[in-house]
Amino acid sequence: MKFDVTLTEKDMVRFNLYHSYSHFSSWFAVALAVVAIVVSVITYGKVSGTLTVLYILVALLILVYMPLNTMLSAKRRIKFMPDLLAPLHYEVGEEGIHVTKGEEEALLEWHQIFRMCCFKDTIYIYSSRIYAYVIPIAALGEHEQEFRAMAREKCEPRRLRHI
Repeated sequence: MKFDVTLTEKDMVRFNLYHSYSHFSSWFAVALAVVAIVVSVITYGKVSGTLTVLYILVALLILVYMPLNTMLSAKRRIKFMPDLLAPLHYEVGEEGIHVTKGEEEALLEWHQIFRMCCFKDTIYIYSSRIYAYVIPIAALGEHEQEFRAMAREKCEPRRLRHI
């Protein structure tokens, strides 16, 4: 199975957001922001205005600044490392996923896959907790079902999410 992937800035932003908000700490922060909003509403007029403003600022910091900063950091990374958007050639076989970019090449064996998950229209293949190959499902074309079947066959089920 062979296919090429050329990522877009949008793909990278989505990956950064997914990666950032797929951890417990991020969801805990969102819950904290919701609690801060609820507390600011409940205590409005009962505590000093400064404290109410502080609750709202904490909520805004978590709910607006953090995702915005995540998106902007993806854009900055692309600006300073434009080769992130260079085309990648994938060959998927029995031994694993062979990736080629220009003269560079790598083989990610099936047993080395840390986690593979599908989110909306993209598949993320993590080689570690941090690094992942981003594959838009559209790039797989008619190979999508074959790729999913091979992943289910070759990877441990605990490493797969929505595949």
